[in-house]
Formats: sequence, C-alpha cells, structure tokens
Amino acid sequence: MTNREKRTVAGPLMEVSLYPVWEDGRRIPERAPKTTPTTEAQRKYNEEQARRRLIMRVNANFTKED
Repeated sequence: MTNREKRTVAGPLMEVSLYPVWEDGRRIPERAPKTTPTTEAQRKYNEEQARRRLIMRVNANFTKED
C-alpha cells in the first residue's frame, strides 16, 4: 500500500493531503456506514475540517488588495 499526494494551493497557502492507495492506484475500499451517532471527538474533527476548508476557500478568492 502506498500514499497518493494531493496538493491544494489557495492564495499564499499550500496544503498537502495524503491518501492511502493500492500499488496499482485503486483507492482503499471503505466500510459500510455506521448506524451509531457521531461522537464528540468526531464532531469536533468535522468542525475543524469545515473551518479549514473555509479558510482555504477565502484565501483562494481574496488577496490583501481586496
């Protein structure tokens, strides 16, 4: 198993994400959806990811001259 790299450039910021893939390039299969409610830790993680995506979008669309 190897990692695939995804680079996102948003204004002056660059973010690199790594995804596990098989050697032939296929994505690792995902398991079936859970039926239990989201834990507090997962909720906080999701909020942080949403905040990160918002910051990347704002940096991509606005500069210091705006």
